[in-house]
Amino acid sequence: PTALDLLVLGDINPDLILHAPGLTPAFGQVETRVDDAELTIGGSGAIMACPAARLAGGTAAQPTLEEAGVARG
Repeated sequence: PTALDLLVLGDINPDLILHAPGLTPAFGQVETRVDDAELTIGGSGAIMACPAARLAGGTAAQPTLEEAGVARG
C-alpha cells in the first residue's frame, strides 16, 4: 500500500447553480426562468478533495471510482 499525505472522508453531491438577473430564492412550488445552469461537484468531502488532488497531482480514490463506473469529466 502507498502512504497517503491526506485522507478525506466526506460526501460528494451534485450542485446545480442557476444564473439569472435578479434571481432570488423562492419557497414553495415557484417556477422561475433562468438564463443558464451549471452542474458542478459539491459536498464537503469533494470540495476538499478536488483541489488537494490537483495540488498533489493525483488521488487514491480515482481508480476506485472508475471501477465503480463513475465517469471523470
